[in-house]
Amino acid sequence: MMASHRDQMFELMSQGVWQVDAAGKTIYANSRMSATVGYTLEEFLLVPSLSLVRAEDRSWIAARIASRQHGIRDDYECQIAHKDGSWAYVLVEAVPLYRDDGQFDGTIALVTDISDRRRREDALAENERLVMASGMAQEIEEVVWAPDGERILQTAKAPLRDDDGRVVGIVGCARDVTERKRGEEALRTAAQALQQSESQMQVALAMGHAGTWRYNVKTAELWGSAEGLRIFGYPPVAGNWSLEDIEVCIPERERVHHALVALLEENSQYALEYVIQPADGAAARTLYSVATVVRDADGSPVEVVGFVQDITERKRAEDDLRRLAAELTEANRLKDIFTDVLRHDIINPASAIQNATDVLLIRESDAMKTEVLRGIRHAAANLIEMTDLASKLAAVAAGDGLAFFPANPVDALQSAVEDLAHTLTEKNITLVNHSGPGFSAHFHPLMKQVFANFISNAIKYSPDGTQIDICAEEDRSESWLFFVKDQGIGVPDAYKQTIFHRFARLGRDGVRGTGLGLAIAEQIVGLHRGLAWVEDNPSGGSIFYVRLPKMPG
Repeated sequence: MMASHRDQMFELMSQGVWQVDAAGKTIYANSRMSATVGYTLEEFLLVPSLSLVRAEDRSWIAARIASRQHGIRDDYECQIAHKDGSWAYVLVEAVPLYRDDGQFDGTIALVTDISDRRRREDALAENERLVMASGMAQEIEEVVWAPDGERILQTAKAPLRDDDGRVVGIVGCARDVTERKRGEEALRTAAQALQQSESQMQVALAMGHAGTWRYNVKTAELWGSAEGLRIFGYPPVAGNWSLEDIEVCIPERERVHHALVALLEENSQYALEYVIQPADGAAARTLYSVATVVRDADGSPVEVVGFVQDITERKRAEDDLRRLAAELTEANRLKDIFTDVLRHDIINPASAIQNATDVLLIRESDAMKTEVLRGIRHAAANLIEMTDLASKLAAVAAGDGLAFFPANPVDALQSAVEDLAHTLTEKNITLVNHSGPGFSAHFHPLMKQVFANFISNAIKYSPDGTQIDICAEEDRSESWLFFVKDQGIGVPDAYKQTIFHRFARLGRDGVRGTGLGLAIAEQIVGLHRGLAWVEDNPSGGSIFYVRLPKMPG
């Protein structure tokens, strides 16, 4: 009885409900969930749950599912397959279930189709790609998703260039114009319904800070709405206007007059912006006006019907966007200069300290002084490393695009290994490269930094005399995989996500480093449209993975 009541409640939900047992087998789905994947409930119960997920996502999703046995709630986004072969982006909010004896009994999840939102996000990314490709600034209206629904943004985006003038990223700013666009939409709707409901139209126009006017060609009478008169600084009471009173508010009255004549005589488009000085002495306003001609059966003009809208705030916002874009570009340029100066001003003195300490260590025989000198040298080396890594992170983070070149990842990996050969010998660590003969992929030379970081970390945190396994291989036709397996201290589950954040590292004794290396690695991988993650090594230690598309662009 309780289950039947529960099922009825789930059927009323606007989200999919998906329940699997401890073995990962589907045991319940509401009709919304069945519709998302295109199967009947009976068919859905026979489909292995992980088979609905994209192949490249199954390993990390399986790891998340396994973590739920420890009582961990889980929220993530992924793609799932529809029966017809299409794919849907979904948001999964999963909660573990337990039996009365405390044993893990599976998972129940809310599944929300977010395909429309992801398509909008892809459109935003395409806009930014076009700005980078053209090298020119653009003003764009974009629709984005927000918790309270869709929002419309007026964005100004400009290419970000390095000191050599190369485009390395995007700088921009945005203003929420949802309410203004809704007002404009109301204006358009009201215009279409002018003959049907004058009163409703006037309400809509007031919301959009717009007024209407009608000019009788035969009598030369001009009628204006209440909102139109308010815009021009007169009492907001609809009625006939005095042409002289209106024209005195328009410094460019000749241009406006010529546009009206061209509309009447040549049927030219009447759509123009102009500035007015309101009659009540208020500050100057910028107006946008459109008009059309009503003609008789012979084609002679009878009346001009027009709309006028106060766009002062919009124009001010556009100017602010352009100004902010310029300021952001300049601020980023100054940041780059500061980073470069800071890097040299720290590394040069630190290198001098390091070199002087090396000389003193050669000459010093006192054990206590030698220990102090080694501490000084170690601190100088750490300062150099931290400054260099911070500079690299700032350079990589400055843009969200890289140029990719065809190369063999195995060769790049072997080059990184050769650079670290001395460190391997010092710790008596055996490195086994399981890579095959190689393959072709497109990537930036910065990927060698990722290889070197993962391998050097494995060396740093592995006991002397242990083994490190590495491999770069084709994962499938469109992607390739790189991993480093060590026998070191391992990474607790609580740190597996945050370890890739800048300045984040394990808070335990004996752990060295700034935490910037992994942040740089993840940034580089992200610019390749790839994924980096860490898993436990079953025999002790960690396995760091990177999966990249063969054609990142």
